[in-house]
Amino acid sequence: MKVLLIVHPEMDHQEAFTFAGLTKLIGEENVITYPFKKSYYGIGDDDYILDDGKKGFTSPYEGILPRKGIPFSLSKIKEIWDTIDLVVMGTVRTYGVRALRELKNEIGTRWWQPLIFVEGEDSDRIWWELVQEFKPSVYFKREYRKDVQIRYPSSFKFWPPIIPCPFSAINERIPPLKENREINVYSVCGHTHEMRTAVTHKLASMNILNSCIWMDNVFMDNNLGHRDNLLGYYTSLVNSKIGVAVRGHGMDTLRFWETPACGALLFTHDNNQIHPNPFEDGKNCVLFKNDLSDFEEKLRYYLEDENECRKVAANGNSHLLKYHTSEKRANYILDKTKELVK
Repeated sequence: MKVLLIVHPEMDHQEAFTFAGLTKLIGEENVITYPFKKSYYGIGDDDYILDDGKKGFTSPYEGILPRKGIPFSLSKIKEIWDTIDLVVMGTVRTYGVRALRELKNEIGTRWWQPLIFVEGEDSDRIWWELVQEFKPSVYFKREYRKDVQIRYPSSFKFWPPIIPCPFSAINERIPPLKENREINVYSVCGHTHEMRTAVTHKLASMNILNSCIWMDNVFMDNNLGHRDNLLGYYTSLVNSKIGVAVRGHGMDTLRFWETPACGALLFTHDNNQIHPNPFEDGKNCVLFKNDLSDFEEKLRYYLEDENECRKVAANGNSHLLKYHTSEKRANYILDKTKELVK
C-alpha cells in the first residue's frame, strides 16, 4: 500500500502521530509527505512563512527516529499517481490546504483514490468549508466530544462520516520501563487551561515527598525529574509511579497517552471525549472529578497501596500497547476507511 500524506511545515501532533504510525505499519518507503516535511526526516526547516508573515522554523521532531525519504515534487507525484492507494489530509493548516488544492487541480479526472481527513486541532469545530471543497470520504476528528452534537449544515450537500480519532503514543523513543520508580507523582505541564493551574496548586499543597510538580518552567515542589527535552521528559516519566494528565487547550492531551506509554499510572479526569477502546477507571487508569473534590483522597490511596498502583499502571500500559500506539491508531484509520469507503 502507498499513502500520500498532505502536511504543513509547522509541528502538528496529530499529523505526526499519523505519519509515525503509517510508516511503521506499511513502511516508510510507502508514505510520501507532500510538501516534503523535513522535520520528519531529521532536518530542520526554516524555508516557510507563517500566516502572520514571519519566518517559520521547525526543528527535527524528537518524538520519532528520523525516517528516510526523498522530496516529491508535484510533477513527480503526477508521474506515480496511479501507484498511490490513499490520500490522507493530515492537517487543515495553510500549506496543507494549498498543497491539496494544487494537487486536485493538477490531477483532475485522474483522481480515483479515496481522500480522508485526519484533523487534530484543539477545538470541536468541523472544517465544513474544506469538507465541501475537497469532499473527503471520511473525516477523522481528534476533539470528538460527548456533549457536542455534530450538526450537519443544511445548506451543504456533502456530509462524510465523522469518526473519533484521538491522539496516540509514539513509543519508539521511550526508554526501557522501570519496575522500581523513584518519583511518586509527576505532573509537568504548561499553563494552557485553568484546570491545570488548580491541579498544580493542589499537588503542591499536598506536600508529597519525592515528587516533581512543574508548570511553565517553575518547580512548585521537589526538584526531581526534568524536561530539558522530550527524552528527558520521557526518562522522568519512566521513573514515576503516577503521572497526572489534565486537559490543555484541547480536551485531548499528549500526557493522557504518554503516561501509560511510560508505564506510570494514568491519573486523570473525564475529558469529555469519545475514544475508541477507552481506558476504564480503576482498571487501567484512575479518574478524579473535574471539581477536584476527590483528587487528594484518590491520589493518596494509590500512593499508599503500592501493589494496586502497580497493577493499574501495568494494565494501563498493556491497554495502550494493544490499542493506542501510533501504529495501532494508523491501523484503526485504515480499517475504518476500508469499512466506510465502498
